[in-house]
Amino acid sequence: MENAGIGELSKSIVAWLPLALPLILLVMFVWVILRSESWHLLRRRTWQLVHGKGGITDPALQGYVEEQTNLAAFRVFVGVPVTTMADAHTLMEWCRVYSVSLETLRLCRQYFDVETRSIKAKKRYLTIKGNLWGICAMASLVVAALSFQLITLPYAGLILKDSGQHFLASDSQIRAVWPPFGAPTLTAKDCVKEQDAAALRLGFSPGDVALICKMLSGEEFRHYARKALFEQRIGLFLWGVFMLALMYFLATAARSCMCASKLLQRQIPSWLPAGQMTLNFDAR
Repeated sequence: MENAGIGELSKSIVAWLPLALPLILLVMFVWVILRSESWHLLRRRTWQLVHGKGGITDPALQGYVEEQTNLAAFRVFVGVPVTTMADAHTLMEWCRVYSVSLETLRLCRQYFDVETRSIKAKKRYLTIKGNLWGICAMASLVVAALSFQLITLPYAGLILKDSGQHFLASDSQIRAVWPPFGAPTLTAKDCVKEQDAAALRLGFSPGDVALICKMLSGEEFRHYARKALFEQRIGLFLWGVFMLALMYFLATAARSCMCASKLLQRQIPSWLPAGQMTLNFDAR
């Protein structure tokens, strides 16, 4: 039953893939828009879809479109919200002079101030927050691993409505919830014997054991146990995926704090040396 249940779960996941792919594409579009802080890339792709790669003949307009495309690309790949390409070039020159990689700025995320070219937070704050996010990320990973491990178990968690007794059930037997390993079980054959001994072994009341024995002998209970097991496996799978996604975002936040703390520790000046500054003497 265990392999069959996991097989049904795999078939259900495959059946949802055609719906998941458009959703993934939509999430990617939303991510690009949020990352670039502009609809320009989406508008340009729409224009190219209708008019092709050409369609813009005016050199000034074509230059503006290319500049906006480069600006949006800089925001997407570097993750720094510069407002003009001149600011982007200045920032790249600053990184070159002080040996700071653009990847480091991308990892610092919101902690890097592009205008002052400095870290906005204090080192103590970054250390505490980074450790907190890291601990939460590890906890999320443990919960996700536990969720995927529970999928392999051939038992569904059920409750007797009248007494509120919790137990684990398959289509052929039930077992106590605690202890998690080596817990006593009850089958239909055990019900033929002394039920009081079974109740003592399981830690259930005699009335609950009598009710469970009555259910175990019916086909309806087997069908209900299989259905409950399948639904709980679906829930555990979705919960595990959610916890993995949460772990990724928490780990990314922790890494941002760590990179920002290292960059702050270097105490890099925010200005460029005079020889590296671009001066426009023709400005009026």
